[in-house]
Amino acid sequence: MHFTSRKLLLCIGLAFTVLIPLGAQDWASDFSAIDQRARKSPRQLESNLPELTAYLCEGTTGELEKIRAIYVWITTHIGYDWKAIEQDKRINHFIRDILERKVALCFGYAQLFKKMCDEAGITGEIVNGYAKGTTITELPIEEPNHSWNAVRIKDEWYLLDATWGSSTLSKQNDFVQITNDDYFLIRPDQFVRTHLPGNPMWQLLSRPVSAREFMGSDALPDPAIDTSFMFRDTIERYFSLSLPRRKLYNQEMTYHFYPTRENSEQLGHALIDYAGTLSDTLEGVDPDSGWQTMAVLQEEIIRHCHRARSLVSLYPWQQELFVGALINQAVLLYNHQEEEDTDIITTDDLIVGLLEEAQDILANGPDSYFNRMARQQCTSYLAVIKENAR
Repeated sequence: MHFTSRKLLLCIGLAFTVLIPLGAQDWASDFSAIDQRARKSPRQLESNLPELTAYLCEGTTGELEKIRAIYVWITTHIGYDWKAIEQDKRINHFIRDILERKVALCFGYAQLFKKMCDEAGITGEIVNGYAKGTTITELPIEEPNHSWNAVRIKDEWYLLDATWGSSTLSKQNDFVQITNDDYFLIRPDQFVRTHLPGNPMWQLLSRPVSAREFMGSDALPDPAIDTSFMFRDTIERYFSLSLPRRKLYNQEMTYHFYPTRENSEQLGHALIDYAGTLSDTLEGVDPDSGWQTMAVLQEEIIRHCHRARSLVSLYPWQQELFVGALINQAVLLYNHQEEEDTDIITTDDLIVGLLEEAQDILANGPDSYFNRMARQQCTSYLAVIKENAR
């Protein structure tokens, strides 16, 4: 996903004592020592993320101070990559590149913050969504255009935005980074005024704000949102999922929450990505002793590909994944038609249907070696089935 929204440049004075909304009561924390240490980190550590994170967390007590140290380091050492925006470059989000170049876009900020939290033993998440109030944002926003983070402190969740927290001041032609605390652990009901997560659970509100309310337009689709939302339980279930399943779930929720054409297409690609992950798991399954497991997995792959194809035009490699699953499933079922102790359907009609669907996809796909070989396979297999049915 390529986010290109500009951040809001709010230039404020350095604030060492920050009012942080933790729990039911606001309380002040003095971060002056932590902030100073983060700002003056040794240059030789800045290319080694584990060592840098260990340095930042040294002497801290608890999750809050670790998060503060990481936040301040990022917001004072990583600049916004305006050149990439102006030149419309494709951005590489590898952590090593961000640390080397010292610039990033919003997803890079969020990714770096998440990785440093992982190193520090802090549970956090990247949140993709919609941001308004930037210099070039026009409403309505049709797809997620920004990324930020959620972090867990003492079993409670909080929100922050290191991109918008990194303000750049110009001083005699030199650029000076300062930390903007307006976006550090801000209250959810305040944060949602400018940041709307694609997945509504990350609003951290019992009554989520709808896309219609956020965009301020009656022309938007009106998603059905439960006005009594147990976001804590939802987040807990979310973290019980595998990482690939979480990615798909996030995109599912993004589409259902705000069903635009762009989000529909993103869901289609997410479905194919998840199907590809399932396909990778087939490599460890024996096609003889584990054929039923393989059949169930391939059926799920095909189901996801079916849905993806209904949402978006598939790329050639995505078509190949779909066709490969259809042909492999047809061959697997055909080879086990004589099995009696199974609930899996292995009829000729089903097998022929799989091969004919593969042919249909290939007929509308680009000419390639894979396409030609797959069409030959389908023709050959269909001929064998027809001959044996006599």
